[in-house]
Amino acid sequence: MDLKPYLAALKQQAEPYKQQLLQRWKGLARRERYLVAGLGGFIILLMFYQIIYSPLANGVNNYRQELIKDQELLVFMQTAAPRIQMAKGQFKPEEVLTEDLLLPTVENTLNNDDNLMTFVSELSLNETNEVNVQFKDVDFDELVLWLVDLRQKYGIVVQQLTAIPGPMPGIGNVTMQLALQG
Repeated sequence: MDLKPYLAALKQQAEPYKQQLLQRWKGLARRERYLVAGLGGFIILLMFYQIIYSPLANGVNNYRQELIKDQELLVFMQTAAPRIQMAKGQFKPEEVLTEDLLLPTVENTLNNDDNLMTFVSELSLNETNEVNVQFKDVDFDELVLWLVDLRQKYGIVVQQLTAIPGPMPGIGNVTMQLALQG
């Protein structure tokens, strides 16, 4: 698509306005010209600040704050990792399960907990003998207590967990994979 005819027509339409502005400019006193030019420069600087500099500076500040949070999380994880590794080797479940009892055990514990079963939207066994569980609008505190109970009684641990915040604090949609410990 050739823009030259369009630009030429646009230039021809703008010519009367250009001539009118030039006449007004020439009609201004020298002091007024300096004032208008100074205000024009100020407006250009203000637009540059608002459109380019300010959003970039805000983005840099946001990334710096995020970096600080991530560094604090890393330090916490590095200090917690050795304790978790030590605790892993010392743990013995109350009951020893086999993989064929994994899904029924998870389902039974959910049925025994009246509150949690109402939030389950999917419960299935995948090809790697892990139980997939999806909760919708579940109370996170109750969910964590249930997971602690699963680990202590049966040696069932979370392999993968995805949590999406819900409409209120402490409520969310959670998807997880459960498996027998190591």
